[in-house]
Amino acid sequence: MTVPVPWIPTEGRVIKYIVELLKAGKGKVIAELGCGDGRVAIALAKTGSKVLCIELRRELARKARQNVLKEGVDDLVTVIEGDFMHVPLNNVDGVYAYLTESSNAKLRQKLESELRSSARVVTLDFPIPGWEPTHVTIVSSVNGGRPRTLFLYIRGR
Repeated sequence: MTVPVPWIPTEGRVIKYIVELLKAGKGKVIAELGCGDGRVAIALAKTGSKVLCIELRRELARKARQNVLKEGVDDLVTVIEGDFMHVPLNNVDGVYAYLTESSNAKLRQKLESELRSSARVVTLDFPIPGWEPTHVTIVSSVNGGRPRTLFLYIRGR
């Protein structure tokens, strides 16, 4: 089983860039690995994307389900309580993950073996070791907070 990483909620100002970088929209299937309370999955679903919201921690998966229902996107979001390393990603168009660099290193092999060519992968603050990002977006800080870095990878490029 994967060791859980700390849950740090993704800020709203960053979420809009994640949605843009993943090219979310109707007809897209996107997986969020370690979805926490579902806030990113909800934003993705509001574009019309179908979302696999995968969370290891029971209490966070439960909170994500509640938030998905509350926001009325339960027809587009499937919350899976479990280890994302055991959930197939063969049919997704995009992946979002806010993990640690060591977790991204472990995830790399799974992404390389399962993602189809042209799938988009976005990570927050931590790159995928050994991969060269297609694009890097720096989201400026608010109220003295630190800037956030989004790494975009496109399989096959």
